[in-house]
Amino acid sequence: MSCRCFAGCFFVCAIGIVGYAHAQTTQLWDSEIRKAASKEASVPPFLEQPFAPLLRDDKTLRMETLNAALPILLESQSRLQPALYLAARTAPGTAMPILERAFRESKDTRDKVGAAIAIRRFGRDAAAATLKKLAGMVEDKEAADWATVLSLDAEGGEIPAETRELDRGNSYFDEVIPLEISLDVFVPQEDGVVHSITLSPHDVRSVYGQAHACTNFNSRDSRLVIAKHLKLKDRLHVEGFLFKGMTFHPAEHRGVVNFLSESKRLLFLSGTILDRSAGTLEAEMRVVRAATWSAPTPRTWTGTAPVRFVSGDVSGWVYIDRQQLLDDDDEDGNPLDAGEVQLSSHTLVGEGKANGYFSGNFYGKISDVDGDGRVDLVPVTPLVNQDGFIDLDSNGVADEPLTTQTQTGVDPKLTER
Repeated sequence: MSCRCFAGCFFVCAIGIVGYAHAQTTQLWDSEIRKAASKEASVPPFLEQPFAPLLRDDKTLRMETLNAALPILLESQSRLQPALYLAARTAPGTAMPILERAFRESKDTRDKVGAAIAIRRFGRDAAAATLKKLAGMVEDKEAADWATVLSLDAEGGEIPAETRELDRGNSYFDEVIPLEISLDVFVPQEDGVVHSITLSPHDVRSVYGQAHACTNFNSRDSRLVIAKHLKLKDRLHVEGFLFKGMTFHPAEHRGVVNFLSESKRLLFLSGTILDRSAGTLEAEMRVVRAATWSAPTPRTWTGTAPVRFVSGDVSGWVYIDRQQLLDDDDEDGNPLDAGEVQLSSHTLVGEGKANGYFSGNFYGKISDVDGDGRVDLVPVTPLVNQDGFIDLDSNGVADEPLTTQTQTGVDPKLTER
């Protein structure tokens, strides 16, 4: 039995960011809600024109139109990824050649990675072979490495050791890994229709924020901090989540993690973070995070190998203003704007303050972010400390001890190494 299957059997999703596999009841509900969503699935506004055939029931015509429009979409990350993920979710088999083409032809590394993750997530049995083939077809080394590790993850193979020199960086964290997250969000409407949105990794970054997994070698088996950076105009909204738990080691270089984060957060009832016009509600957030990681890289200065690759499944509850989904007329391929998705608590479902459900996947790996030929273990400054509290001067001491895990109006330059 693989580590992923083992974790899926024993670690059941509770709320928030969770791992591997859902409980059988969640799987059943997820299956039924997907059926309902497929009948009335939301379509990004930008697809209405000039790609109207994408809305047709004929999947072949829809894919032919997307394939013809791909050169235009490749010029815009915000339009490309939503179109690819919508196509992959509704017709995964037919969409695979288009995803392959997007991986080969995109000039942006993150777009290539987004296409590769879509192939991994929706490609089913063909994912491993397809990604392995694509890894040898591009000159972009980071994109090729992503395709390689994703193909091995799909087939349950061993992730190869990182042979490039490691750049330690300058942080009290030994490792900070940016996570690529893709989600399906389901929001039942009052008329019974389920509003369905597929969020690509680009969408998740723009709507919810970029998540970073921050660890220290000597404590990563029992502690982890997720630092989240959401761009709001020219500033950042920063949040920290401290997770504690245990790690099971089926092999020396592999870890199966089950962590829990508990903290009080403000829920903005307007549907947008920082907008207090409809009031706020303080809620106790309990977030379960499970993941499997591989650390085959040669040992570092501490005698511990850094995590090379991590993957898992995510699901949980959110609060979204339903009317925002219906009224939003933006043309960025995503009906949600920054800050319009908030994690909520299962305890608020009966009060209507947890009115949506999400499920999806996350992946992360160490990379050469600055292109100097060395792998960056700490590519950004997380702006939170080892306890998940805001630490804008990055000295390891919380700016306001035991009180602040969120901060807005942060200068993005502070994240630079």
